[in-house]
Parts: sequence; C-alpha cells; structure tokens
Amino acid sequence: MQKACAELGFDWKSVDPVFDKIREELDEIIEAMHNTEKSFSDVEDEVGDLFFACVNLARHLSVDPVLSLHRANQKFARRFDLVKKLHATSLAKGETSKTLEQMTPIELDQFWELAKKTLKTR
Repeated sequence: MQKACAELGFDWKSVDPVFDKIREELDEIIEAMHNTEKSFSDVEDEVGDLFFACVNLARHLSVDPVLSLHRANQKFARRFDLVKKLHATSLAKGETSKTLEQMTPIELDQFWELAKKTLKTR
C-alpha cells in the first residue's frame, strides 16, 4: 500500500521525516494509554499506526519488514534460550536459588546482557 502511494508521489523524499513520524506515533500511544477517555481500541489503533510507520521506515531503507521481524524473533528466541541455560547453570552452581519467575527485572537483565555478549562472541 505504501509503495503504491509513493509511486503516486505521496511519500517523504528522505528517511528523516519517517523517524519523526515514528516518534509522533509513540507519543500518541503514550497519550492514549494515559487518557481515561480513550478506549483499548484507541490504543490498538495507535499501535497499528506505529507498526505502519515502522514498515514505512523499512521501505525507505530497502529492508524487508517481514524478514526483519522474523530475524528479530529468531534472535530473541536464541537469546532467551541462552538466558534459561545460563540460569540453569547458575542454579546448579548454587549462585542463585531463585526461579526465573522470582527474579527481579534487574537480575533477569543481567542474564540477558550475558546472553547477548555470549552470542556475539560465537
């Protein structure tokens, strides 16, 4: 849809305004979340607008948005699998007695950062 509109001249000439649009859409999501007069459907609409703007960014960068999302999901899955393995090793060594569910976001983030670092070196 965006490509067809761009072919008719309804498009930004550079990528910079797309970033501005993404920021605008993020602000609109935040506003909708905090506005008691807005419904859940309004928030969903704003999230849809953000996705649409992100797809527009991908188009401007000549990136396949579906492939990019698929690769991001795969990367996340690899990292999270490693988080679980690192946690299991930490449990076995007695370095922690907490389950993943019992850990604070800060503790979980430490495993996440270690997983990212470990996978980068492979």
